[in-house]
Amino acid sequence: MTILLLIVVIVCVFFIITGHKYQIKRLWREIFNNALQVGKWRKVGEGIDIVISALQAKQDRAGKLINALLDYHYFHTENEEEIEYVNENRYESKKE
Repeated sequence: MTILLLIVVIVCVFFIITGHKYQIKRLWREIFNNALQVGKWRKVGEGIDIVISALQAKQDRAGKLINALLDYHYFHTENEEEIEYVNENRYESKKE
């Protein structure tokens, strides 16, 4: 009985960790961390544009992944809550 319970818990945790909403949240966290790093590198001074552009490219890749996940999982949805979730979590690149 305990083995069955352990297997069920492991499967539930696996689906929670690998779920699309968790992945979207993880990617947003990565974007915010990269934005903080860009701010820190800008304070350092000139001559580090390569680092800043690499971090911004990493942000854009994560944003494209977010949009792809949203498009894949919510393409045909008509549920108002899901539409609101997609609109709140859609990534828009902020090019300077």
